[in-house]
Amino acid sequence: MKTVPPIVRSWLIVVAAMIFVMIVLGALTRLTESGLSMVEWKPVTGVVPPITEQAWQAELKEYLASPQGRLVNSDFTVAQFKQIYWLEFIHRLWGRLIGLVVAVPLLWFWLSGRLSPGLKPRLVALLVLGGLQGVLGWAMVASGLVDRPSVSHYRLAAHLLAAVALYAYTVWLILELGPQSSRRDDRKTRREATGLMAFVFVVMTFGALMAGLRAGLSHNTFPTMSGYWIPPGMFDRSPWWINISENGTTVQFIHRWLAKLLALGVLAMAWRARRPETYAAGAMVLVQFCLGVATILSGVDIALASMHQAGAVLLLTTLIVVRHRAAPSPARALSVIVPGMSSLSDKSVADKSAADKSAARKAPASSSRALLGLLAAVVVVAAFAFIALKWPSLLERREAAAPGDKKENVAVARPPAFGSDVSLPAPTEPPPPPSAAEMAPPAPSAPKPGAAEATPTGDPAAWPIEQLRAQAEAHNLLAMAELSRRLILGVGVAKDPQAGAGWMLRAAELGSPEAAFNVGVMYESGFVVERSSTRAADWYRRASDKGLPVAEHNLALMLREGKGVARDGGEAVRLLLAAAHQGMTASMFALGDIYEQGDAAPKDNATAVAWYGMAEQFERRSHDNKETPLAKNAARRSENLRRVMTPVELQRAQDMGQREIKQIVEATSPQRPGQLPSPALPSASSSAPSAPTGQTLSSTSNAPEVAWPNDKVEQVRAIQQALLDLKLLKDKPDGALGPMTRNAIKNFQKNAGITETGEPSRDLYLALKQALAKR
Repeated sequence: MKTVPPIVRSWLIVVAAMIFVMIVLGALTRLTESGLSMVEWKPVTGVVPPITEQAWQAELKEYLASPQGRLVNSDFTVAQFKQIYWLEFIHRLWGRLIGLVVAVPLLWFWLSGRLSPGLKPRLVALLVLGGLQGVLGWAMVASGLVDRPSVSHYRLAAHLLAAVALYAYTVWLILELGPQSSRRDDRKTRREATGLMAFVFVVMTFGALMAGLRAGLSHNTFPTMSGYWIPPGMFDRSPWWINISENGTTVQFIHRWLAKLLALGVLAMAWRARRPETYAAGAMVLVQFCLGVATILSGVDIALASMHQAGAVLLLTTLIVVRHRAAPSPARALSVIVPGMSSLSDKSVADKSAADKSAARKAPASSSRALLGLLAAVVVVAAFAFIALKWPSLLERREAAAPGDKKENVAVARPPAFGSDVSLPAPTEPPPPPSAAEMAPPAPSAPKPGAAEATPTGDPAAWPIEQLRAQAEAHNLLAMAELSRRLILGVGVAKDPQAGAGWMLRAAELGSPEAAFNVGVMYESGFVVERSSTRAADWYRRASDKGLPVAEHNLALMLREGKGVARDGGEAVRLLLAAAHQGMTASMFALGDIYEQGDAAPKDNATAVAWYGMAEQFERRSHDNKETPLAKNAARRSENLRRVMTPVELQRAQDMGQREIKQIVEATSPQRPGQLPSPALPSASSSAPSAPTGQTLSSTSNAPEVAWPNDKVEQVRAIQQALLDLKLLKDKPDGALGPMTRNAIKNFQKNAGITETGEPSRDLYLALKQALAKR
């Protein structure tokens, strides 16, 4: 009887380490959006990268013709392209190297007779599965080279899980070839470890779907999701079951709770079994859980997200060890060749196998030590690269590029980023388009010099479509915005949300603050483009830098929640103040909430009451003294605070409100008014709310024809309130557009003979108000 040499096991350890590094490289490639930089798969010639400048230019030209290059990175220079190209190139080259490290030693071990009969088919399976993994990787990349600038999240999940399964299979072979003395027959622990291993794959599946959908950017708070334990919009898509794998909010919700259950399960097993390997698994699951929380709170920081994926693999490794040690030693080990096995008892075979393995461990070969040294070198180099290298996001790389470098480095013609002939990728089930009220109207812009004769006058909404398109092609921002609106809503032209969004993006790139805000709305809601809180915040900031109040408000909310950007309470308050001083009642209410909660600013009930009072006052006056949901909510919360305030605090709230109203009126009035309106704020001697004064704010605010809020949540809340008044909805208004609200809208539209869309809009609100007036 002879045993398999220790070098075989050491070789497999190196293979497992290389697969682990490959998984981490895959995470970095995905997080930096580098995976689509190589648009061809050349298994043999692909090992040679571009060398000359002409070769780089040709490679960049092919990339710019792909969906990601055309729609996302159309302004890439050669230097920027190299940053994503090299990471994908290393990822693919490392995969080929793994194939060589598996195939060449396997052939040598086989021909030299160093493998046992039981081990040979398992190693062949390892080689075949590794090759299939490469094919699956290309199938994943190919899904992002047809009509969408990102890979299929289903194929991404399959590629990751196949790599992890290959790694787990290799680790199991290593354990089977190693010492068996620590194994024991513990059925309960074995069953628990097996179930937890399967559960890890389930959790990793939803983690991979999160990565493919970029769902980690949508809710960057913990333990709640943007302040909700059960966030709204989890089942907005139809049929409902599609949300489980294609709705980013739902996928993140499931991943979070499955991770919590996994952590509890591993800790319970560690507490019950009380073995060194179970303690290691318990410690690893806590580290992994903390890495997951840190990844969410950081807005999916690249280093933390990569460590989180590596931590999942290490957690699986510990569970494999637990499972292996909880099973009895096999009657015939993979490392032993035993002639005449049928004539020996199981016990004698096991004893002889253990003795031979013990002797082999005492005299390791020099080649085994060399392989272990190579493994240590790989781990050290990978750790150094991970710690020392900075992995900037694509947005940071774009902003870091100097405008002058673009013309210098790129010799190829830049394709148009957006236009009528370029359609943006649509999700499988696109969300409803923003309504006309959600889209900020364009501000008048001065015509370009020399173009006065060619530019028509009047409202662009009255221009014929041919003239409108011609003016949009001539970079008339008003025409671009109107053309975008018509295409998105299908007004007087065939409905084409993708082309409409493209025109909006083009107008935003040319400097329109209203268009920049609308692009932010599209990215935040996931309309046509893929949902991205980071990009939404970036576009909101561009619009807010030009003083657009609604953009200042939306950006402030994201800064307050840490959604898509780092949490910054001071900046959020500053932006809300700027928007409130321009008459944004939603910003006034948000300031009241901030000072009441004390999250983005020190808690101050007097300041909160002052802002709630101003929000109620301006909201009522701008809606003909009608009670809107925002005004009603502001009055209720102000009343609750006044009950616990002292007379001194009430007087301070009154004084503060008068000062702020003076600033708002001065900022919003075309000319200084002769008399300021009296604020509807509490007096120091009374705890009852003051009655609204008879004065109007017609000179200080532009009241819309319909009491239709600017804020999206308030729009939904207003629709819900009207449905509630009509007894079509039972629940109180919460501003969340869920299935019950959609069904109620459809029922009303059906009875009123309106097209059944199930979506809130200004026209729907008008119809609801008319129905209420007839009652």
